[in-house]
Order: sequence, then C-alpha cells, then structure tokens
Amino acid sequence: MPACAPDGGLSPWRCRARASSILLVALLHEPSSVRQTNGTTRHAHAVSPPSVAVFEEAPELLRAVRPEERAKISRLRVQVTIVDRGPWQPPVPRKAHTHLGLLILDGLVLRRVTLGGRKGAELLGEGDLLQPWVGQMPYDTLEADPGWEMLEPTRLAILDRRFAARVSPWPEITAALITRVMDRARMLAFQHVASHIPGLEGRLLALMWAFADRWGRVTREGVMIPLRLTHATLAELVGASRPSVSTAVARLAREGVLNRTAAGWLLDRSAPHDRGTSPRTNGEANGSANGQVADASAQLLAGAARV
Repeated sequence: MPACAPDGGLSPWRCRARASSILLVALLHEPSSVRQTNGTTRHAHAVSPPSVAVFEEAPELLRAVRPEERAKISRLRVQVTIVDRGPWQPPVPRKAHTHLGLLILDGLVLRRVTLGGRKGAELLGEGDLLQPWVGQMPYDTLEADPGWEMLEPTRLAILDRRFAARVSPWPEITAALITRVMDRARMLAFQHVASHIPGLEGRLLALMWAFADRWGRVTREGVMIPLRLTHATLAELVGASRPSVSTAVARLAREGVLNRTAAGWLLDRSAPHDRGTSPRTNGEANGSANGQVADASAQLLAGAARV
C-alpha cells in the first residue's frame, strides 16, 4: 500500500499522526469564541477566535505548488470550529455561497440520509471537505432527510471567502480540494457497488478493507483500523439491520478474519485477494458457498480504483 497519495487526495495508511491540540470553537457566523456541544452553543469569555495554519495541518494540499512558491502561502491561518461528540446541527454561515466548505482536520463524522424510514450513511474523516448547509437532493420530489453525527470530537477548518481569495493565485490548491470532493464521491460509489455483494459478510469485509486503505496500520496481529464503530453504525454503512450485522461480525470473528478490539477493528493481515477461502455468508442474501465472499470482495477491491 502506498505511504501517501501522490495527487493531494486522501492518504492511505495514514502518513501523518493526528494533531493532538484541542482548540476552542468559533462559530461560522459569529466573531465571539464559542463551543458547540451536540448542536448547542456555549460561550467562552474574552477569548479570540481560534485559528490554525491550515497548510501545516494539511501539507498535502501544497504538494503540487512549486517549492519556491510554498513559503508565500504555507503559514496562512484560518478559523476553526470544534464540535463535540453527538448529533450536529451545522450553522449556516453568512454568504454561504462564497464558502469553499469545512475541511475536517481530525475527528470522525457520520452523515446519514433517511428516506422512507430507511437510513444510509457515509463515514467522513480527516481530509474530507463538507458543505453541510447545502440541501439534500432530490430537493422537491422526495423527502430525503439529511442528518449529521460526530462520532468523535471533530475539528473543522473554515475555508471561507477570505481563504478562497488568498489562495486564488495557486490553482493547484483548489484542484487539491476538488480532489478531496472527488475522493468522497468515489467512496460513495464504492459503497453502492459493495452493497450488491452477495452476503452481508462480504459487504462488511469490502467496507472494512476500504477503511483499512484510508485509516489502517499494519501490526503483528493484523491490520488495525482505529475506528470505534458500533454494530449499529456499520449497519447504516452497509445497508443492513443491526442484528444481522452482529451475527455476521460474530461469524467473521470465529473465522479469525475480523475482530473488534478496544481500539477499533482488527483485520486479518491477508488481503481478500490473498485468501484462498472466506467466511461463510450469514444467509441474509442467498447462502453462497464458501469462497464466494472472498472472490466477490477481491473483485470489488481490485476494481475500486476504476470507480
């Protein structure tokens, strides 16, 4: 697996440790310093709006900028907001149409859509670009309700009009941000294709290997994915019920393929296309024979780069 993505996109097998600093919060539309807690706001007195050097936090955004030009922009600071764990109701900034968006610096975000009582979700993390104030499509024909939940305290860099104007002489930066958006779209396409794998265990393995490419690290025991995802969250991500996911996870654990740990999830070190056999399906789809899940997962993962 590569150490870092070469094109400014999300980096497989994280090449940089998460920032450990915790900052206060500045609302998108308020100059005073505040902190958001589960969609609510608490004021902090006599504190200036916090900021970070965004390109020190996300240096890959400057990768395509000529080295002699980087010094002119590398210390650019932007305001940040931190949202605590729990449901999030994102505020709408003034002049929202001029904002590039919110860049996740660290943390973990679940974006879900509810349609006709059914829920689907995507998992977002460091490097993803959001515009949470934009309405959910389709706008008029169906009632598709979006929702946001912070699975971990999350820091968001505010890439507003001032940021866009400041980086305008370097289109490479804007291109790198667009790459982030395309990465997100490709991951959604991946999840859509993965949802068609016969058997829930195969769908879970495909999703977990996709997460391993982005967040995983190799250990002696296997590939550690440091995401504390519950069975209910996994169910939303793969389009299944929570009890079915619990049953599938238990079978994968018995096979030694996927195990839950205190730090997250542990995958068997052999990639799906390296295993000659696979866990049995749990019968939710069609009772495929042993080996078909691995074949389906391998084909999906091999074709993921083409999505």
